[in-house]
Amino acid sequence: MTLYINHATHLPTLARPLTSTLSSPLADPFQAEVVCVPTVGVRDWLQQQLALVLGATDHCDGIVANIDMVFPNRFMAAALGQPIHATGPWDIERLTWTVLQVLDSGVVEVPGRGGATKPDGSNTRGTYSTARRIADMFDRYANNRPQMLQQWKAGHDGDGTEDERGAVVPLPGDHVWQARLWRAVRESIGVATIAEQFPDLIADLRSGRLEPALPERAALFGLSAVSSAQLALLQALAQVRDIYLHLIHPSPVAWRNCPHQLAGRLVPR
Repeated sequence: MTLYINHATHLPTLARPLTSTLSSPLADPFQAEVVCVPTVGVRDWLQQQLALVLGATDHCDGIVANIDMVFPNRFMAAALGQPIHATGPWDIERLTWTVLQVLDSGVVEVPGRGGATKPDGSNTRGTYSTARRIADMFDRYANNRPQMLQQWKAGHDGDGTEDERGAVVPLPGDHVWQARLWRAVRESIGVATIAEQFPDLIADLRSGRLEPALPERAALFGLSAVSSAQLALLQALAQVRDIYLHLIHPSPVAWRNCPHQLAGRLVPR
């Protein structure tokens, strides 16, 4: 199994190798392909582009079917063994309502809210939109900075890193509310997020004790960056699946010259 990397400056160029890959069916024709996309816009655009090629005649009358286009949080969960369409309390839609409930409880003061909680606990202007933004932020942390959530679960208001002595680097003072609010949300949900179990799950994936809920190949399309956590996941996943990583990058020269190119641990093909 292999991790294949393509990068381009424009999405249409990047879509061509993905289309070529998807043109060859999976061993099980009834199994859905899995493609991870960063946004709804990229998902809708990619579906249109694939339909121009897959199964199309000269009239561009193709069809896109049996392809699950999922966002990074769902892809990470599937890579770590959860069914691709499974739902849980840490999904953004459900997480938003939990965040809203915790905000209304008043246990954590959040700066910049559109309104304040009334004495009777009822909502005020802007509370739902604030909860949605916070839920989205927590979801991005889980995908990109699981070490930070691990520190928060342990009771440390850290930024996910350690200094040269191994001590937790604290969050800036104006961000400490995030850790306190996340712990209150975590207590309300009562179920661990994947980020808390990330090191153990990665170890199980590498050793073969964990079976990904993915077909024999999967693709990630349109990402502009790969975090260290995502890179660790892809490296482990590529030991048991063929993974096609399609990155959008604005400058080929910058790509070649960047010393941090995929942490220097992968060779682009």
